[in-house]
Amino acid sequence: MVVDDKTLSKLENLSMIKLEDDKKEAFKKELSEVLSFMDNLKEIDVKEIDCELKHFTPLREDEVINANIDVSKLSPFVENGFFIVPKIIE
Repeated sequence: MVVDDKTLSKLENLSMIKLEDDKKEAFKKELSEVLSFMDNLKEIDVKEIDCELKHFTPLREDEVINANIDVSKLSPFVENGFFIVPKIIE
């Protein structure tokens, strides 16, 4: 697959990255090579491969419990039952 100027421009906008003009051609070439490689992967026959998951953490049912923990006692920055945090929005 060949990456054209329009596609590269769209990718620049989506990623919010501005490429320098002298690097655009090299980037288009590299991106085209990656996409060509991905096209090759599509042609691999994987029907014979067993994809059974052998290593995974077994799931458990969610269970509601009453922990009776007052988390406000775990922080020194509590006032009137609310946590005091730094102002992040002006």
